[in-house]
Amino acid sequence: REKRKEEDRDALKKTLWIVGAVLLIVIVIMFVPKNCMNSFSTLPAADNDVEESVNTPQSLTETDEAEITEDLISAIHRYRDIEPFHNGYALVLHDSIDDGKVHFGYINMNGEEVVPCRYGIDAMEYFRGNPDGLEYKFENGLAPVVYNGKYGFVNTKGEEVIPCKYDFVMNFSEGMAAVAYEKGDGFYKWGYINTKGDEVIPCQYDIAHEFSEGLAEVLIGVESGFINTKGEVIIPFQIFWPSKFSDGLAVVMDDNKFKAINKKGEVVFCYHNCIPKLYEDNYFSEGLVAVQHDWKWGYVDTSGKEIIPCQYDLAKSFSNGLAAVGVGEDSWNSKYGFINTKGEEIVPCIYDDVENFSEGLAVVKRKEKYGFINTKGEEVIPCQYDRARSFSDGFAVVYLAYYDAIPPIKGLIDKKGNTTFTQEGWDEYEKWKRKKE
Repeated sequence: REKRKEEDRDALKKTLWIVGAVLLIVIVIMFVPKNCMNSFSTLPAADNDVEESVNTPQSLTETDEAEITEDLISAIHRYRDIEPFHNGYALVLHDSIDDGKVHFGYINMNGEEVVPCRYGIDAMEYFRGNPDGLEYKFENGLAPVVYNGKYGFVNTKGEEVIPCKYDFVMNFSEGMAAVAYEKGDGFYKWGYINTKGDEVIPCQYDIAHEFSEGLAEVLIGVESGFINTKGEVIIPFQIFWPSKFSDGLAVVMDDNKFKAINKKGEVVFCYHNCIPKLYEDNYFSEGLVAVQHDWKWGYVDTSGKEIIPCQYDLAKSFSNGLAAVGVGEDSWNSKYGFINTKGEEIVPCIYDDVENFSEGLAVVKRKEKYGFINTKGEEVIPCQYDRARSFSDGFAVVYLAYYDAIPPIKGLIDKKGNTTFTQEGWDEYEKWKRKKE
């Protein structure tokens, strides 16, 4: 009888073990995304020896935003390379290279190829990045393409609505795009077209920039002026190093002094002994602009009032209510964090590098690896990538073996941390890992 009781107990234990195992499998199936291909589990483990100041939340916030889906994974695996999504579309690169050119097209967020990969661009130009500022993305419903060395634009149906006849173009902004013809001596003359392809402003300027708040900076020689969308000169050609207009103002340099001008060219305020930031994003953003005094950076508002004292060694523009600031002797030895528009430190200066916030997340670098933080300073995607770019349309581009592979191994990540890489890139990464081991 005792033996029978012992056998019954063993049978009950086995039954409970089986039930528990089944429940565990059900939980895993329910809560682990099926589309989490090439996810963090396939990457080297993130360094757990982090600074105490780094916030690490228990789990990522659930959102209804874009996710890596099986359809998107399947689509991306067909291509050699992918650029960030923007306004619902992303540039993709075909795996073939002919006569030194790579062939590209555009896909939508379902992975459908809306613009066939029949346009070619110089491979070296593409992989090193375009120094002239052109981005291959859709703006105002149109995206740049290149055919036989000439530039034009396609719409989201893949129709070439503006023929490839220009020697160079810039992206559309406020319904206008700068276009250029080469004049035979290596120099260009710039003008503007509208979304119908009409050349509304003749190609007569030495340099032309994008429109912002109805005005665009153009240059004749070394002097800048501003024109409106009719081509009328609103601010004469007598200013230097202007920013684009934002919050109704532009930042200019005059006699080594910081000045803010309005759209009539009138000086709104002059901040003596102080100069604006003449690189990157030196325009007003969220009512503030970075200025420098005695080699330290701070912020003034649209009236010229100092809101945040000049106390930082580096400063960037505000985005999502936060601005990146840095402390340190130079950019190589600085540490970065974020402040709000009141000057309060939201994220301590502990990161080696940061980018502006975009869609609620910011790229950060720590111990030679990149990840993402939210506006609370929580590291929601661990620093384990060799490079990362800001979020756009719910996705960000991340890189593996950035400095060891040519071209770098590139993929997409969503805000939940799911990733997928181009198939060729992933195969190369696996080869690189085996060699390294």
